[in-house]
Amino acid sequence: MGNVVETIPRQRNTSLDIARVVAIMAVVMIHVSAAFVMSNELGSLEFIWGNIFDSISRIGVPLFVMISGALMLDEERPFSIKDLFSKRLPQIIFLLIVWSAIYAVGYKLVIPLVKGESISIKSFIAGFASGHYHLWYLYMQIGLYLALPFLRAIVCKKNKNLVLLYLAISLLTQFTIPVIQALSLQFGFVAHLITLIRKLQLGFFNVFVSYFLAGWYIVHVGVSKKIKIALYVSSILALLMMIVYVNFTKDYANAYADGILVFVYSVGVFLALNSVKYKQGFDDIVSIPSKSSFGIYVVHAVLLDVIKHLLPKTLVAPLYMLVCWMITFVISLFATFALSKIPYFKKLVRM
Repeated sequence: MGNVVETIPRQRNTSLDIARVVAIMAVVMIHVSAAFVMSNELGSLEFIWGNIFDSISRIGVPLFVMISGALMLDEERPFSIKDLFSKRLPQIIFLLIVWSAIYAVGYKLVIPLVKGESISIKSFIAGFASGHYHLWYLYMQIGLYLALPFLRAIVCKKNKNLVLLYLAISLLTQFTIPVIQALSLQFGFVAHLITLIRKLQLGFFNVFVSYFLAGWYIVHVGVSKKIKIALYVSSILALLMMIVYVNFTKDYANAYADGILVFVYSVGVFLALNSVKYKQGFDDIVSIPSKSSFGIYVVHAVLLDVIKHLLPKTLVAPLYMLVCWMITFVISLFATFALSKIPYFKKLVRM
């Protein structure tokens, strides 16, 4: 996840490898903890811990998209529209079709048969067409790839202020919608602001394109020391605000959405991961899980369902989530590594 169309090998960026590992670990934790937030009562121990782990993990997808932006928008990396449309896009579409088929067969045909339930062809087709819940990322990535030729023509260091302007407009409009929706729960009239924003037809200022651009800016332009400190502090405050808000309201739909709190938190983490000076040889440690991130992403959902049924329910919430998360991640890593050594299967777990 988060690779670039290129024709020559380049030295790996350890910071981005580490960010990729952190991202995939966060994605797995979201899928472990989300159920605790959605299915438990406000104020319960299960809900509180689920919210803490889920909030912390909201950096997962934003980190992946920022990594992609840092790589794909790099002016020094060769880029070809022909390669994009003849190789990269077909590869993503192929992976989306195959994994959607695998999950649809497993969840819509095999499991119902094992349980002795009736099979619905309509349900199978719907499951295949929409993809398993976690495969939405591949749909989004196809959209980013389609925008890539246009972004490559605009995004460069001489246009860095233009990139900042894009991010500012996006933050003031698209990223504020979840905040406005949250406020409207208490002050109904505030919801009219969302109607106003949508009337402006600002779809050009896309949330994920903003993460794309933010990743490029942090890696290739950089920020001053004062801004770094401000972003670090803001990142911590954004995370705390997210946790506290959900803990008092259970409005996780707005808190966890692609809003300004998640953006500020994620940008701060990405900046921190790219600011640390890593010791020589550390790249060897993170290279395997980094290269395996896509495989972990596509296989972990089914492994998580199995592990959830095997773990004892008597474990306290935080311990249950940590154990479930760790086992799922490790087994997914080994499964990906094993599949990557088998001809044909390797293409299904590597991007």
